[in-house]
Amino acid sequence: EQFATTDSSGNYLISGLIAGTYTVVVDATSLPAGVTVTGDPDVTKDGKTTVTLTAAQALTTANFGYQGNASFGDYVWNDLNGDGVQDATDLPLSGVRVFIDLNANGTREANEPFATTNASGAYSMTGLAAGSYTVAVDATSLPSGASQTGDPDVTKDNRTAVTLTSGQALTTADFGYQGNASVGDYVWNDANGDGGQGATERPMSGIRVFIDLNANGSRDANEPFATTNASGAYTISGLTPGTYTVAVDATTLPSGTTNTGDPDVTKDGKTSVTLAAGVPNTTSDFGYQGNGAISAIVFLDRDASGAQTSGEPGISGVTVFLDYNGDGIRQTNEPQTTTSSTGAYGFTGLIPGNYSVVVVSATLPAGVTQTADADVTMDNKTTVAVTAGATNTTPNFGYQGNASIGDYVWIDADGNGTQDLTEIPLGGVVVYLDLNSNGTRESNEPFATTNSSGSYTINGLTPGTYLVTVDGSTLPAGSTNTGDPDATKDGKTSVTLASAQSLTTADFGYQGVGSIGSSIWN
Repeated sequence: EQFATTDSSGNYLISGLIAGTYTVVVDATSLPAGVTVTGDPDVTKDGKTTVTLTAAQALTTANFGYQGNASFGDYVWNDLNGDGVQDATDLPLSGVRVFIDLNANGTREANEPFATTNASGAYSMTGLAAGSYTVAVDATSLPSGASQTGDPDVTKDNRTAVTLTSGQALTTADFGYQGNASVGDYVWNDANGDGGQGATERPMSGIRVFIDLNANGSRDANEPFATTNASGAYTISGLTPGTYTVAVDATTLPSGTTNTGDPDVTKDGKTSVTLAAGVPNTTSDFGYQGNGAISAIVFLDRDASGAQTSGEPGISGVTVFLDYNGDGIRQTNEPQTTTSSTGAYGFTGLIPGNYSVVVVSATLPAGVTQTADADVTMDNKTTVAVTAGATNTTPNFGYQGNASIGDYVWIDADGNGTQDLTEIPLGGVVVYLDLNSNGTRESNEPFATTNSSGSYTINGLTPGTYLVTVDGSTLPAGSTNTGDPDATKDGKTSVTLASAQSLTTADFGYQGVGSIGSSIWN
């Protein structure tokens, strides 16, 4: 029986035949193990066919097809960190062609079988016969800028050799590629809620930002992420070109925060970005406003009691800041405020955490000594805890001045405005500093009451100009101001104090309307 053996291209030829009828048969013993005939010139799939030759005829229709029962695959992935290992958060690469490189030239030819990775990065070449194959990735189908980092063998050349046995399903022909695109880069505490990154707004650390592959708003185990560092920065790198949904993991945000800064118009903590090869995208910044606050006061602690009591006003114009790095010196990125006319100050929009509150001593009035601090150390600073939805009102700072005003109120019996030797003091009269110049003593306005000697002293004051005023409601009925430090007899006068000055010229005389008299006789 005549025979021929197929060449490397699967072709065979039995020549020198005369006209006649022949049965052409495939020798099953020469077939690879496990194959099944699937192509036969006649309807019966039995590996043989009958042909009739005419003289000099070259018949080329006796073709036979066989399907193997072996396969290989199965995965091509975006190796984000370039370690060559399929990590849980590495991404699949879809649309990549993997082929059998029959001529081992690294380029897919039209006759070379291939498979294309699906959305999960999986591929499979099935129906193969037992044997050795070169499995290769078609580089023209890879994303732009991708570099190979994972290969079944030690050589990163987009291909590997595999040997299949009958019925084997080989799943180790996996290939990893790292992209050169990235997305970032900042999450911050948008304290004023304006959506802009203010120079004094605090970065937010420990916040997870992830690629939301299924757009469900929650981070799943397979979704790549990065965590913001102490500077609020993050980068998800090694990505391939494409469109991604970048989202903030809400479970890592401080309690009580609201998204106020978002790259798109919708404040939902996520945004869509399109990445190009080799181009870092640094526009995915997110701002969050907290609902915590600090509200307190800087006050004149005249009696050095450590607490603000009646007659102790706030100190205006004092700078207070949040000392993020704890060095006691205000940096340009640290928020500051100035106390109001009542000494009040505050910081709003804060996220939960501990804050170091510092008074800038250079902005305090000259000559003051600290007497009140939220902690036991008089060092112009204190650390307070801010919780979600609450206002911390404890960081009050008190300072005692070293200046004073006095000192005498008397009965000016003759009404000449001069303290005569025979004129008596007026006790029980309240003298106060009319801070708002409204002529009525308020609870925060410093005061003193004349003693039985007519003397008074308002001490613990800071340098400045004060309107010293006699509280008319504490004067004897019918009395008239006749002695006043200035020319106007109105029971008040303006004085200017220097640091450590003891001013004793604010004296007031009052003439009564009563008299005593009768006769003396022998």
